[in-house]
Amino acid sequence: MNPINKPARVALAAMALCTAGCASLNTQQQPVLGARSKPVISADGLRFKDLNANGVLEPYEDWRLPAQQRAADLVARMTLEERAGMMLIETLNAGCGGTLTGTPT
Repeated sequence: MNPINKPARVALAAMALCTAGCASLNTQQQPVLGARSKPVISADGLRFKDLNANGVLEPYEDWRLPAQQRAADLVARMTLEERAGMMLIETLNAGCGGTLTGTPT
């Protein structure tokens, strides 16, 4: 079973795909991190959100890496259903319980 919960994977994949074009803006400066529900881990004297709470810095959690590399790592961890769902984010609006509203945007 994948250790990352489904809403976190979907949100991370959306963020990674939306920022994939910003790879040239990547810097080594520590960003300000805030975390309410996930732990923060340290590596190389820097702080990272431990999005899957396994205590290990995974490539998709490492803000120093280019967005394209982070997105590729995260997508590789997703199920086929989650990948297909990501392709529909901009075309379908989900209602309560994930049902379709019948009104594509």
